[in-house]
Amino acid sequence: MKKGNLIILVFIVLILIISLISIFILGSDATSPTVAKITVYGKLEKTIDLNDVKEPYDFEVTNGTGGYNVIHVEPGKICISDANCPDHVCVKKGYVTSKIAPAVCIPNGVMVEVDDPNAPEIDSLSQ
Repeated sequence: MKKGNLIILVFIVLILIISLISIFILGSDATSPTVAKITVYGKLEKTIDLNDVKEPYDFEVTNGTGGYNVIHVEPGKICISDANCPDHVCVKKGYVTSKIAPAVCIPNGVMVEVDDPNAPEIDSLSQ
């Protein structure tokens, strides 16, 4: 192997190693809060820091007119697991991972969104 090829190979391997190390260091920011916000008709009902959740649990949110949604919380994730709305679109949504795609129950006026500072923001190019 020529000396020039060896230098290029070593250079590429070093760049690869530095890239992997930086991905692990920058990508593992576990100290940033991931907060779930549950609102009913635009009024904030509850906030949950998903990083602090140790055991899965459920709780019910009511809208005051007979509508209810059961919220399921697990470490790092949240979803609407049951509702008395006619179409159950909010239940079919599954786990909410960002503000960009919240779980919304229009008949009951309930919205579950996750505010993650590491999530990408919507800008004019993403729309």
